[in-house]
Amino acid sequence: MEFIKNLTQDQLSVFQKITNRVLTDLDSKSNNSVTKHVLFFDDSKEDNKSKIWRKDYLEIEGIIKTILNRLCNNFIIISSRLVINEPGCPSQSWHIDYKNKYINVLFICLTNSTANNTTEYISTTECGNYVVIKPIVKTGSVVKMQGGTIHRRAHNTTNNRRIFFAIDYYKKKPNIKLSYTPETQQAILTKKYIDDNLDMPIQIPEDLLPRLVVHIN
Repeated sequence: MEFIKNLTQDQLSVFQKITNRVLTDLDSKSNNSVTKHVLFFDDSKEDNKSKIWRKDYLEIEGIIKTILNRLCNNFIIISSRLVINEPGCPSQSWHIDYKNKYINVLFICLTNSTANNTTEYISTTECGNYVVIKPIVKTGSVVKMQGGTIHRRAHNTTNNRRIFFAIDYYKKKPNIKLSYTPETQQAILTKKYIDDNLDMPIQIPEDLLPRLVVHIN
């Protein structure tokens, strides 16, 4: 993950206001120990503008586009969603989000991300060994995850929710294919190029990969 910037206090307040409205609605009808995804925008669904949270998305769309303009001149937003990881939420399987590796994800963190409640991802050391990175990120931080990154939601062993906006975007209009084609699941262990055609979920032997806690700010 790459640190991009910190939200201003005014920007953070706008995101928090909308998040509180969503949580008020969800808390009246949701289960504990699950992850909730609230879709604010999806360019593959033309009718999404009529969705309940569309008005709220317009309040933060300008902030999101301002941040993305710092990263690239020509971008298209695929989707924006609010993610809420509840206490006790189990870990995901290792995966990549899109077949096209040019699609990146922007995380706008609305709570602290800790070593026991974070999004883990696979990286390599200077010696070429694979390692699981457990990033620690502060509230208000904006970070980018490069397309094709193997990652997962870690088990939330804390008593706190982790809340963030995830914005999927790409620089230019590629030939997007959201399906996943079979490839070897051993690529990460044999040190082949990790592309975006790996099976989902990706089978990674947990005991072979060391953990590394990294502060991103």
